[in-house]
Amino acid sequence: MNMSFKIQAEKCATLPILQQRLKLNVQILPESSTTLDCLLNDDVCRQVLQDFATRIHAKNLTCATSLFVKYWCTSWILPFLYCHAAVLPFVKWDSSALVIDLPEQWYWDRTLQLNQTSFYSFQIIHLQEFNDLIEQLNVLFKQLAKIGRVPYVLLWENVAVRVVQFYHSLQIKI
Repeated sequence: MNMSFKIQAEKCATLPILQQRLKLNVQILPESSTTLDCLLNDDVCRQVLQDFATRIHAKNLTCATSLFVKYWCTSWILPFLYCHAAVLPFVKWDSSALVIDLPEQWYWDRTLQLNQTSFYSFQIIHLQEFNDLIEQLNVLFKQLAKIGRVPYVLLWENVAVRVVQFYHSLQIKI
């Protein structure tokens, strides 16, 4: 069987598994959507964080930035970790693939938003992709720390808490 055809066929099976196991919704959004890499622009980053602060009624941008990372890291990282552990094909992790637009009627749900192009890049995730993920998150977190005036290390601590919760929840299910 052609490997790319096999991965394309398996991606249809991956999404329901993520929805069931991680309670994660997956949405495919247009290319024009705001993605993680857009946050590298100071003005866009500030606007996105201010919008998030307004939605969650945060006292300040620092608090909003910390909660922004706590909220989004669940969908930015956990599906990739799960697919890697389960050897399931998933989209290549790239900050330009992950959409961060919140719908008008947003609530604290678990939704992974991908742009349309990324949906066609399913693959088995290897260690190198995790190196790429960490490198891109380092750049992003430095930007968020600067704009949101929050310690860089705190953003990584927020991610660590979510990752530990994720692995703990998997252990409970076994």
